[in-house]
Amino acid sequence: MTLRMKALRHAAMLALAAIAALSLAACDAASPDARHSAATPTPAGPIAVVASLNQWASLARQIGGADVKVVSILPPDTPAAQGFAPSSANIDALRHADIIVANGAGYDDWAAKNLSKGGAIVSAAETVGAMDGDNPYLWFSKDARAGMASELAEAFSKARPAKKKAFAARLKTWRGAEGKLDDEFAAFAKAHKNSTYASLDASAFYLMADLGLKDRTPQSYAQSALAAAGTQPQSDAAPSVDSPSGVKDFRKLLEDKQVDVLIGNGLKPDETAAALLASAKTGKVPIVDVPEQMPAGASALVDWVSALASPVIAAVCAGDASGNAQDGTGNPANTGNSHSPDSSPSSPASAAQSPGSD
Repeated sequence: MTLRMKALRHAAMLALAAIAALSLAACDAASPDARHSAATPTPAGPIAVVASLNQWASLARQIGGADVKVVSILPPDTPAAQGFAPSSANIDALRHADIIVANGAGYDDWAAKNLSKGGAIVSAAETVGAMDGDNPYLWFSKDARAGMASELAEAFSKARPAKKKAFAARLKTWRGAEGKLDDEFAAFAKAHKNSTYASLDASAFYLMADLGLKDRTPQSYAQSALAAAGTQPQSDAAPSVDSPSGVKDFRKLLEDKQVDVLIGNGLKPDETAAALLASAKTGKVPIVDVPEQMPAGASALVDWVSALASPVIAAVCAGDASGNAQDGTGNPANTGNSHSPDSSPSSPASAAQSPGSD
């Protein structure tokens, strides 16, 4: 009797063990997704995006729509980013961002330096292959804008895969607006193949290149201006912006009316800039300001660029009508390329060469 009871008890224990094993196997087979979901929940809510500049923040909002929450770091009324130091609140925002949108090319190094381990970065410089020391004002380049729009759509789609179609639709809409601007710039460039400009600094270089205008800023001045902006080292061989040779050549260029337009930056002029502006007035060279930073009230990057280009186009067309720029000998530099103001596009971009390298 005792042996029989022991045998029955042993059989019962084996049966219970088998049932338990089957139950565990069933649970394991049924719950991998649930366990995975608990470990890595699907992201929800707007993507936290921090842009270094208002220019790129505007583009991020256009591509992201309601699926992103975008803040920008550099105040729109900041004359230039060189020397800007982010506050502790700025650094905290960057470190908690899902995606950082940066310019790069030495313009906003503080943005990439504060990228969190789990964050992503979209850089205009990386998009177009620009490096430290290159002209960093990439938002004025049609190639950089197009590249950034595509990269933003891709980054947002990775962060919120369920919203991929929405991002693609917004990108398509944006490309329509940018494409229209590009076509208008191309038409203007085709009609004004010999038009020229000079600039007080390097910020508008890409915009002028997309308009097809030839840069006649004296090379020594242009290189020094770019170095003075902190984007490339000052060469011992290159004269200072304030050097007699650099300024003298530039002033003669303006007083002899050898360019169609002088591009200013909208900043309070220092002594050198004031002298150049005076020379432009003496030579009756129109002056158009192209500010570096996009103001807070501007609705979209493409619209802002178009608005900045409009007075440049108007100045060149007005000069064509009156035989504006001279070749230094008293002869019009645009002979055979005169157009009335009405022939310009109704509203208004990437050259890789450095400013002044005509």
